Amino acid sequence: MPLQHVPIHDVHYLSLGRHGDLRNDLGYPLFWTGSGVGLDYDGAELWLEIEASYNEYEPWISVDVDGTQVSRLALDRGSNDVCLFRGLDTGTIKHVRVLKETQFMHEDPSQTCIVRGLRCDDGQFHPLASPTLRLEFVGDSITSGEGLEGARTTEHYCSMIFGARHGYPCLVADEMNADFCVISQAGWGIVCDCENNPHCTIPSIYERVCAPARGKTNAELQSDAPYRFDDWPADAVIINLGTNDATAFLWHQWTDPSTGEQFELRTGKNHEPLPEDLEFIETAVNHFLRTVRKRNPHAVILWCYGMLGNRLEPILRRAVEHHATSTGDGLVRYVPLPACSTDDLGACQHPGRVCHQSAAAILVRILREMLHR
Repeated sequence: MPLQHVPIHDVHYLSLGRHGDLRNDLGYPLFWTGSGVGLDYDGAELWLEIEASYNEYEPWISVDVDGTQVSRLALDRGSNDVCLFRGLDTGTIKHVRVLKETQFMHEDPSQTCIVRGLRCDDGQFHPLASPTLRLEFVGDSITSGEGLEGARTTEHYCSMIFGARHGYPCLVADEMNADFCVISQAGWGIVCDCENNPHCTIPSIYERVCAPARGKTNAELQSDAPYRFDDWPADAVIINLGTNDATAFLWHQWTDPSTGEQFELRTGKNHEPLPEDLEFIETAVNHFLRTVRKRNPHAVILWCYGMLGNRLEPILRRAVEHHATSTGDGLVRYVPLPACSTDDLGACQHPGRVCHQSAAAILVRILREMLHR
């Protein structure tokens, strides 16, 4: 029988990831790593209609059916018809999850990735249970899953090497039967990016839906709107930042070619970070923790660090512990993560799957303890 088209907003689905007001005719936007849709469908065949636009960095998606990854593919420009499954039993509910594997590429700010609808047989879509546990992950390229896909020998930065499905945020969420969302950008940090640009920081965009997104379509999708934290109250916020700030100490001074503005995290004797710049980072950590607590008043907050070096561990640990002590916040904790060994590296010198699995195991143990799960 011919398949029928159904707009995404006309069926029961679980929205995964940050988004703005969904009362629009455009569909469901996939902004960040791990954004996607969950579907319960009892027919024999189901296709996804998803549209992408980009200049250089194509989005990739992965498809799970009943908890098992069945496909991973890059999207072409324009409309894409993606087979989620076909030839399965009619009448049996299949649990489908589609995840965006790639982060929002700030180097390609007008890119879009929008679920428009579905093509299906005469099966029925079933309501999905609301999640009982919500986990938010905040970070950089490690949290974005850079290097998880592709060969270890791959050194070229491209969309293909990013993976959400096997990254520690997804691993933690699946182990705890939780919903999760991610806000992360490769190269970005607490006070600057890895090349000392002070305008590329995660705290500066945390309270927006997807601030790096630009262009008419992204504006219509409310990418720069304030994020409504109350619509998706996180039970825990897991922050993994500091790696790029540590790298910036080894980089040269950043200069804005238009304004002449300059910024640099400096080193002194023996190439050790200057104390005043470490203090600057400590202040920024405390400020960001206050923001995260304001937006997530009842959540456990973990600040983890160490998968790609631990040069800033003393200052990060001190900042997090000082914040917890000075505010009396017993739900804030610093969590050191094991460094990724050379043998466990993936593409582009980033953590591979074994390293992500190790980090996930530690986070699951601590979250279960603190959330009493």
